[in-house]
Amino acid sequence: MTISANNALRPVLLLLITAACFSPVLQGGFTHIDDNAYVFQNEHVRQGLSIENIAWALQSIEVSNWHPLTWLSYMLDVELFGVAAEPMHAVNLLLHLANSLLFFYLLKRFFSADAAFIAALVFAIHPLHVESVAWISQRKEVLSYCFLMLASHAYVSYKQDGQARFYLASVAAFAAALMAKPMAVSFPVLLILIDYWPLNRWPDLKDGRAIGVYVLEKSPFIVFSAFACVMALLSHTTAMDVAVDYSLGERLLIVTLAYVEYLKQFILPLNLAFYYPMPELSPSLMFWFSAALLLLLSTASIVLARRIPCLFTAWWWYVIALLPVIGLVKVGGQFVADRYTYLPLSGILMALAWGVDRLSSQVEFKQNLPGIAVALAFACGLLTFSYAGSWRDDITTASRAIQTTPDNPIAYVVLVRGVEAKVLQAALQQLAGQSDCIAGSVDVFAGLDTHELACLQGSAVATEPDQLLLATHHLRSFAPEQAEAILGELQAAPGSVQHAPAALVKIVARTAANDTEAVAASINDVMTLPRSAARALALFLGFYQLGDVESANAYLNEGLQLLAAG
Repeated sequence: MTISANNALRPVLLLLITAACFSPVLQGGFTHIDDNAYVFQNEHVRQGLSIENIAWALQSIEVSNWHPLTWLSYMLDVELFGVAAEPMHAVNLLLHLANSLLFFYLLKRFFSADAAFIAALVFAIHPLHVESVAWISQRKEVLSYCFLMLASHAYVSYKQDGQARFYLASVAAFAAALMAKPMAVSFPVLLILIDYWPLNRWPDLKDGRAIGVYVLEKSPFIVFSAFACVMALLSHTTAMDVAVDYSLGERLLIVTLAYVEYLKQFILPLNLAFYYPMPELSPSLMFWFSAALLLLLSTASIVLARRIPCLFTAWWWYVIALLPVIGLVKVGGQFVADRYTYLPLSGILMALAWGVDRLSSQVEFKQNLPGIAVALAFACGLLTFSYAGSWRDDITTASRAIQTTPDNPIAYVVLVRGVEAKVLQAALQQLAGQSDCIAGSVDVFAGLDTHELACLQGSAVATEPDQLLLATHHLRSFAPEQAEAILGELQAAPGSVQHAPAALVKIVARTAANDTEAVAASINDVMTLPRSAARALALFLGFYQLGDVESANAYLNEGLQLLAAG
């Protein structure tokens, strides 16, 4: 008995299982982990598609990347759905579903349908891929991979049929992949590995003419990769996220530990988080073990290349695909990142498909394949479903990172940003309908549109609600000084309609401005408010700013409990 005698059922099962495992992402919102720079505070994206914004996307190197297709995809989302998180999450999930299907059909060109299904299922629902799907800012990852899969299909068709149209389609799809994320620069080398296995199309190394033709065939891919490398270098040297100053020895330590850490996470995907702090960079026992393991696997892949070619392709695919982000050129302070495994693990999964294909010749193993598929879906699915649910907002994402990775300062920064957003959203809800400039409610992430902002700024008689709305806008634009200038003139008396939203907005502004004395006064003001989630979270901000960790944690827990209770 196989997984299914019906060829159409495997892809349907793959899509249904994957959609179920990742379904929590559809309830997710924006986070301050780059979503602000990519979407809700990016004026070009917020305006949607236009000639000016398309021109900007083609030349922009903001957020340390040149990826015009990624920018255009966000603009298209805004054009269709507005500045809303849920549709963007849905698009990410749809791209991941498409990628899983494309990977399945790529494997099916070389292996049995059952083997392709097992390997594609691991790709589709592995917990390491949650970050790439659940994080709106990782649209570039799933979009780039989609084009790489299309390029791979076209390249395999070209190698098998020799038709130029497939070759041109592969080059075009690869160019699109680079315009979605520059990490795809390794693809020309990955094509060489595919030529070795499973295509078995390497040229005769003794035939100079054959080698010349082979190099010429790869030239367009290499040229596009070189261009993307130059753009990546320009974007990293001009962006705010500049390279961290590690010595050569420290970089080698990072690279060695990171390669093994990714393998460990693939085999045992536990305690995952959006950010992993850098470990102690010293030649510890773990370093020497990692170095020995890398040497062993690299040597074995070369020695056994003729007997087990899948080992050669799988291992060097993993090594080379990770090379642009492994840490030789270190940008940012993270040790490793789940999102970087989206492409590199595909080579290992190709080898897995080969192994399942070989073992399927044994009747007993083939009979157990349905059970293996169910076990995989259950084990990976539960972990993925749980982790995807933690990507709901800043608070849930950061809280998980704090639990799984101790001493994670970046997680605390994100937690504070998330609490600020919750507090400001509560203030905005209380201000709904109090300003003539705002027709309805205001979402803290979508913010004010240009007409609403112009109305508030041009109002001849600025009411207290108008002032609070403007102050909130400045806080969301990371301009606490401008917010405080407005709030300093605002006197919302206790008992007035504006007292509660004013107290909430003020404590956010004063914690953002690091004004300790004013924060203490704001805490007293917030204490007078009725018990609510917003009050508790506002007090967390105040006590956290004052360094009273015990009180801050108590109010944070109270706020989260009240939020959960609705």
